[in-house]
Amino acid sequence: MNLRKHILFLALLICLITPFALYAEESEQTNPVSYRYDTGDQLFFFDAGLYRPLFILAPGQNSVYESIIDNTYLGGNASMGFEAFYNHQVSFGVEIGYTFSYAKDNNLYTAVPLSANVSYYLLQGDIDLPISLGAGIVYNSFADESYLSPIFLKPQIGLVWNFNDNWGVGLDLDYWFVSEFYMGDNAEKTTYLNSASARITLQYKQ
Repeated sequence: MNLRKHILFLALLICLITPFALYAEESEQTNPVSYRYDTGDQLFFFDAGLYRPLFILAPGQNSVYESIIDNTYLGGNASMGFEAFYNHQVSFGVEIGYTFSYAKDNNLYTAVPLSANVSYYLLQGDIDLPISLGAGIVYNSFADESYLSPIFLKPQIGLVWNFNDNWGVGLDLDYWFVSEFYMGDNAEKTTYLNSASARITLQYKQ
């Protein structure tokens, strides 16, 4: 039942962006192809929004899957970053952020992720539709414990309306995969936190 809740939650996030993506695709088909970005163009962005812990995977433990939706509150997330275009449709960049969420027992979870990102722009122009993958590390803190996660993956899809030549505003939806990694005799303690976020993004093209 909890797994169904997670699937429904992610499906609702995708449904939010689908109508805008279809509009962008139709617009692209009725207008000549033109590129907004050239090699060497740079984007600076600031994102802020909601963060939701979903479940924990523990491959080495008896309870492989553990839902944490009922044990945590909706949290927040903010990040800033930079990307540079390799060609018209591909960019590389870096991002740093801050995330928080309270457990029902009032313990605070915080995370500071640092990632390198690669993005591919399916559509661009007045409307951008980038898909991205970030990989890096996360410094986590929960209650009185802190640890560094060496494996952090964040697939993301975005939708941005560029209201002039330099500025754009839109929505980012992303999925977090964060490890708490152990080796040797403690390998069975390894867990993977799965969560999602939805954020408003503000971008500046230079």
